[in-house]
Amino acid sequence: EHHSALRAAATRVAVLHAANFSLGAAALKRVLAAALAAVPASWDIEIVERHHRMKADAPSGTALALAEVARAARGAQTALRHGREGRVGARPDGEIGMHAVRGGSWVGDHAVLLAGAGESIEVRHVAESRAAFASGALAAARFVAGRPAGLYTLDHVLGD
Repeated sequence: EHHSALRAAATRVAVLHAANFSLGAAALKRVLAAALAAVPASWDIEIVERHHRMKADAPSGTALALAEVARAARGAQTALRHGREGRVGARPDGEIGMHAVRGGSWVGDHAVLLAGAGESIEVRHVAESRAAFASGALAAARFVAGRPAGLYTLDHVLGD
């Protein structure tokens, strides 16, 4: 519902929407897309995110945005699997694992594990301070100021 409201507003004013205003998290999405394009489609994908113990939602919006990048690379019908417990059997092909960890005072830590036979790649972004989000929000505000009506993302801020 809120996405519809943002799209409607974007017909009248410049709107910049992001699940996470860290520029590093936006860059992680780009790195993930490139990594997925470079490895065989048979490789497994697992997303692990860590946040402070008070975070109310799981998985985080950033983890879901990373899953959307993976689904775009592998096909929108790719199933998301939120955690595993018990005797679940072998991992099905085409699944994206999602794991949310909550504890302590972690600001934000998102890792995507790409696992092939006998090798793996991990791409990760760690927000060590909430200042990273403030810095990204300021860059976004500077970018969107004076822009024509439209819906923008941090990809626009980073440069297409």
